[in-house]
Amino acid sequence: MAAEPVSRNEWLALAAILLLALVLRVIGLNAPLWYDEILTLTDFVRKPYGDLVGDFSSLNNHMFYSLQARASILAFGESAWALRLPAMLYGVASLVVLWLIGREAAGRRASLLAVLLLAISYHHVWFSQNARGYTALLFWTSLATLLLARGLHNPRLSVWTGYGICVAAAMYTHLSAGFFFAAHALVYVVVWVRGQRDWRPVYGFVVGGLLTLLLHLPLYTQVLKAMNTVSSGKTSSAMAEWVNPLRTLREITASLDSFGPLAPLALGGALLLVGLGINAMRRRAPVIVAVYLLSIPVALALLVALDFRIWPRYFFVDIGFVFLCVAAGAVALTDWLAARVGRPKLAGALLIAGTLVMVAASALLLVRNYARPKQDFAGALALIAAQRAPGDVATSIGLASAPLKSYLAPGWPVIATEADLNALQGQRVWIVTAFDDHVLPGQEAAMARIAREYNLAASFDGTLGGGTVKVYRKTAEAELKETSR
Repeated sequence: MAAEPVSRNEWLALAAILLLALVLRVIGLNAPLWYDEILTLTDFVRKPYGDLVGDFSSLNNHMFYSLQARASILAFGESAWALRLPAMLYGVASLVVLWLIGREAAGRRASLLAVLLLAISYHHVWFSQNARGYTALLFWTSLATLLLARGLHNPRLSVWTGYGICVAAAMYTHLSAGFFFAAHALVYVVVWVRGQRDWRPVYGFVVGGLLTLLLHLPLYTQVLKAMNTVSSGKTSSAMAEWVNPLRTLREITASLDSFGPLAPLALGGALLLVGLGINAMRRRAPVIVAVYLLSIPVALALLVALDFRIWPRYFFVDIGFVFLCVAAGAVALTDWLAARVGRPKLAGALLIAGTLVMVAASALLLVRNYARPKQDFAGALALIAAQRAPGDVATSIGLASAPLKSYLAPGWPVIATEADLNALQGQRVWIVTAFDDHVLPGQEAAMARIAREYNLAASFDGTLGGGTVKVYRKTAEAELKETSR
């Protein structure tokens, strides 16, 4: 796993890529917040530190991220960009860790190409501008994987101490990191069975486990309650669909829609390069390859066994390895093609040409990130403000109610049941909804009434899958019927 020395040109190339990544993540960093970001701010980040560290009332609290976001808010004032600043910094830092992993697993050319592709990746930019802990998870799990590989190759207490700290930091950010670290444990078991039985890796696992327990000790009861709530929630509504692995696969592949008829070609080409990349890296970095190849099936198996929701975002921790496979595959393919025609020097030109194609494809996807907000509550509110007449009532129902009541429109009433909807008869009513495929328990009748008696005035799409915000306006027939009573 010995890496090549870093040349001056490589340092300059890395610096240029990181600068590009920073610029791409600063653009639009202050765009309007979406549902989860708003609840992160209003439910957790605004709390004093003493209250925040003891609040695990919801898995929506990415504890370590919330603490860092609060520090950012206190330093720079409350704004969308300040709330997202830690996510952006972790996103850029994760590129550096990918470069380190790539140099050991795939070599200099592949590592720089992987960092470039991830720097302009739509999904990586999106999560780097998302006030949640996912880029922090990517950073800590990636660094832990690098230390795991180094520690197994050359066991030192300092390496395994760092490993334990990374494990604890990831787990304190979000407990879903445990699904990823289960793959670490499985790889270590294989290494142990094959005869490498040094005690220092056990020390690293113990350090990570003890720190995780200590950090969560004040939260133990709340953690169990929150996890039970998530596990049992699927029985009440559309949650049942959210524990279906096929739904996750559909959401991941849906991002290729921007390629239109070329989507199958793009997917096929990516899968080919991933396969070639895995083959190229498996002997040079067997631990790293094994961890990431196991991480997705292990996480899926645990999520299904626990009846947890299977969010595509849980697999964001694998994105760096995927791009590294693509890059290593591209290097291997261009080297092979150049050798086949008997012109080894042609490999560089072929790799540059392939890089330009992949950069163009990534840029096509990346445009979407800046074209629309993550979730367009602002557009819905602006429409109502422009068309609302004196005496009109503006309200919300379902999941739209929490961000509106706590942040965007605190003066609006909320529809909790059909009785609340009935109480608005005789008035001109505007209703805002979001995540309509997930109706809260007890609100099915109210939503059915809205479907019958209200017109869809407008629909506001964002980059968040399934997060369309809708505005409903009572139909003229329903208003006439009410006034004639």
